[in-house]
Amino acid sequence: MVEAATADRPLKTADWASLPDDKLLEIRMCDLDLSIEGTDLETRIATIDNELQARGVKFRPRYWLSDEWFTPDGVPGVAVPFYLAHPRLAKLELAQMLEVEGGDEVGCLRILRHEVGHALDNAYALRRRPTRRRLFGNPETEYPEYYTPKPYSKSFVQHLDHWPISIFWNRSGHSATIEIDGSSLRLEEGEWSKWIDVDFSPNLFSHQHGLIEFCLIHSTSSVALYASPIHWKPNGPPAPLSSPPGFATDVFERVGPFRTLGWPEATAALEAGVMDERLFLDDAQRAFDDRAQIIMQRLERKNWELLVGEIDTLDRVQHVMWRLTDPAHPAYDRAAAAKFGDTIDEMYRRADAFIGEVAAHIESDAVLLVVSAYGGHGATRTFDLNRWLGFEGLIGRATATSSGGITLSAAGRDISEHLVARLTAELDPATRAPIVAAVYRREDIYTGPQVSAAPDLQVGLSPGYRLGELPSLVGPNRRKWSADHAALDYKSVSGVLISSRPTTSDTPRVIDIAPTVLHYFGVPISKEIDGKPLF
Repeated sequence: MVEAATADRPLKTADWASLPDDKLLEIRMCDLDLSIEGTDLETRIATIDNELQARGVKFRPRYWLSDEWFTPDGVPGVAVPFYLAHPRLAKLELAQMLEVEGGDEVGCLRILRHEVGHALDNAYALRRRPTRRRLFGNPETEYPEYYTPKPYSKSFVQHLDHWPISIFWNRSGHSATIEIDGSSLRLEEGEWSKWIDVDFSPNLFSHQHGLIEFCLIHSTSSVALYASPIHWKPNGPPAPLSSPPGFATDVFERVGPFRTLGWPEATAALEAGVMDERLFLDDAQRAFDDRAQIIMQRLERKNWELLVGEIDTLDRVQHVMWRLTDPAHPAYDRAAAAKFGDTIDEMYRRADAFIGEVAAHIESDAVLLVVSAYGGHGATRTFDLNRWLGFEGLIGRATATSSGGITLSAAGRDISEHLVARLTAELDPATRAPIVAAVYRREDIYTGPQVSAAPDLQVGLSPGYRLGELPSLVGPNRRKWSADHAALDYKSVSGVLISSRPTTSDTPRVIDIAPTVLHYFGVPISKEIDGKPLF
């Protein structure tokens, strides 16, 4: 049993260091008896102080323990992650985040030097000096939402971990040879690589196995190589990818490498301008292939009574390609639309063909359900909900989530009626159209024991709008992310159900699927389950 901490007496190390992870996570950081003194951090900070002294710099930053590395703007000091103050906390950080940032001496000193640079800037107001501005630019310039790193350019500060990769550019042949982790491959311009095995150590405490693929974006006047995020290798992940854990390994052994990230399509790379529409669609089609081959392999084994497969490529494609179907969209590109304007229709046709392939492989008496959980709308306008809350003077009393939820503080519980009335009355200054179609109280749309975990209010935007950050309250959506469903009024984004068996309802709901399956197999339906059987 662990004695509870009090406001003036934190827990002693002996009280928590031997606790299992789940119990340790319940303890607040402020209740841990932590200090920089007497730790490796103290030694590494001393190294930095010695480096400053050797260079004739009298300034010494202040250091304190916090939840992450950072230097507050205007503060001549450095916040250091609390997990570096004790080996047990570093072990917990590794288990939760799969890395310990600054956990080894080299990495810690590198980050300390970086943050001390910011602290020096704050201490001496270096950003005001003409020389600093000439070298690094205007400090008031906002950071772009996306950028393309150029490690070879002197206009950028390189502060990246070492990556053991070599690229040999054949400029005249429009190709490149990549060597990484013992593998060598040659790519033509626009060509994707096969999956490459990579072994790496994110820190001193672990060694991981992953899969990565490359695409040679271009190799004419310069060379640009895209590297996918690292996917955990299915037969050796740091944490189980499936239940039971051996299922992922079995699939890997039968079908070969496949994507294991929850969002496997390269939408971020397209938005950032790293790749064009053609390469994105190549990648999206291969993501579809990954999911389809797994579903078909399990289907053909016929050792199942219930088989659930999910392919989300159509969702990803419509998010970023919708703009090319609507000439009035702010992100419409005439040249790209001429080449890729029918992409969404083509993806629907491919999905339809795959459903036909599945239907051809199942027994005639098997029930086939095709479920799309939601629809979507083109998003030509962006609404900054958090900025709106600020204009209303509600910062600290109400906070918005990225999907349109609003959480009220204890001091803000009495303003829910005000929020509903004001939001539903908000008009777009450019079009005079309502921005918000409806605002729902959580008790009106959710049921069950976890209702209290939901936001107090849920905003339902009108079709044509999406949430985002803007310099103004409302503005045109110029992003390639040009369609959405999150935060839209759920009544405007209904999904689709296709059933090979007649249903008893003309208005089926997603929550009806689970009780339908249970009823079909004769399994009692618990009273905690929402929805009703459809047949």
